[in-house]
Amino acid sequence: MTPIGEASTATKIEILSAIRQLAPVDAPTLARELTAQGHEVSSSEWINRRLDALRRSNLVLRRPDGTYVLTMEALEKLGTRRGARSPDVRRFLALARRGR
Repeated sequence: MTPIGEASTATKIEILSAIRQLAPVDAPTLARELTAQGHEVSSSEWINRRLDALRRSNLVLRRPDGTYVLTMEALEKLGTRRGARSPDVRRFLALARRGR
């Protein structure tokens, strides 16, 4: 087990960026994506607490089907950039991989 000081837990910005890429996304899928990015997700309770904090901060919305999306406030905070690493390009590629 990794000591707390050495754990690579996702920051608020990294969680929001993952939600932007995958939205609408449920908590287990988000946890798998963060783990795939190299972050430690200790439990489902941990990810649920993070999502609740983001919801209380008005950065994410929980839809009736249990999935999460970003609010306009979160999108404005995250900003955007041009080029191949653009969040819009990354989202388009993620949607294409999922067959939407």
